[in-house]
Amino acid sequence: MQSLFIDFLGTRSFAGARIATLSPTYWTNASDVTVFGYDALGNVVATSSRLSLTNDFESLKANFAAVAAVEFRANADGQWFSVDDIAVGPSQDVVPEPGSWVLMVSGLVALAGLACRRHRRA
Repeated sequence: MQSLFIDFLGTRSFAGARIATLSPTYWTNASDVTVFGYDALGNVVATSSRLSLTNDFESLKANFAAVAAVEFRANADGQWFSVDDIAVGPSQDVVPEPGSWVLMVSGLVALAGLACRRHRRA
């Protein structure tokens, strides 16, 4: 099957996209497309309804939550399609930010040092 695979490099929500045939005159246009959502291990965790394609972009609503990748899959090998306006939500991974903590602690240490200096002078 002809497909477009997008790896989000983290867990995200996927609302959908706009999809159409490649060109009105292209002879190997796909007739329909289905979207599959994958978890971080590559397991299919969500599937959209099948969208019948036309020459005009039409919305395919998916509303996948917590997917690591999506695959737009055409109905047959060698069949092409266009994708636009891919709607992806923010990352849902919890990522610690040690740099922020280091910066905050460094600022507090600097303030404490200034307070000690003023206290010694007085």
